[in-house]
Amino acid sequence: MSRPVNPNRSTYPNYPDRLEPIRQSILAHLSNDPSTYSQEIFKISNCRYRSLCRSIYCPYCLHSGGHSFYRAVLQASMGLPRHRLCFATFAVRDVPLAALRAACKEIMASTRKTFSKLETAHYACHLETSFEKWSEDYHPHAHALIDSPSGGRRFISPDQWETQWLHSLPPDLRPRETGTHVKPVRDLAAACSYLSKSPFHEWVAGRTARTIATIQATKGLHKVIQRGHLAA
Repeated sequence: MSRPVNPNRSTYPNYPDRLEPIRQSILAHLSNDPSTYSQEIFKISNCRYRSLCRSIYCPYCLHSGGHSFYRAVLQASMGLPRHRLCFATFAVRDVPLAALRAACKEIMASTRKTFSKLETAHYACHLETSFEKWSEDYHPHAHALIDSPSGGRRFISPDQWETQWLHSLPPDLRPRETGTHVKPVRDLAAACSYLSKSPFHEWVAGRTARTIATIQATKGLHKVIQRGHLAA
């Protein structure tokens, strides 16, 4: 016996209802320049009929990839002593869209340099780019879950993280305020979830173009770094 049809469900039966408005907004935006985005439009239009389309703009594939990253990092970190885990944010100053790609490249290079200089061998790091609601600037930064001693001879203080991060950055990208926030992990699942969130996690109608611009700016960059115990 066939399953009843839900009239409120998307015309794409395998696509999650909650992501359908985002998908429609993305397709509408990409359709403004079909000569450039025809392949991506085709992928997203047919996503979930047979398999994931893996378009860099597809909200379902981005969500699915983030969830896989979440499971891998959570599983890798659950067996580690909780008192050694910390959650860090590494930021640069806000930049215009024209400078966003260069800033993101520098963030990825500088995080590697910072971890190396501070002899931190176990971490999972993720590049994120958001934008400020009250300006046209973009806010690139990296989040990291780090296995680091909480005391003793190898303890890394907040001042050491800040000093090394600023030293790794070129002067024109150094933030006007604090560049690093390193805190103990209180809720491991929440930290892993925050680390792995999709670019569309705070999607609001009308901001699709800006979110797509951040995805384009980071296309081809290594958005995830995993090392040591936290490597998947």
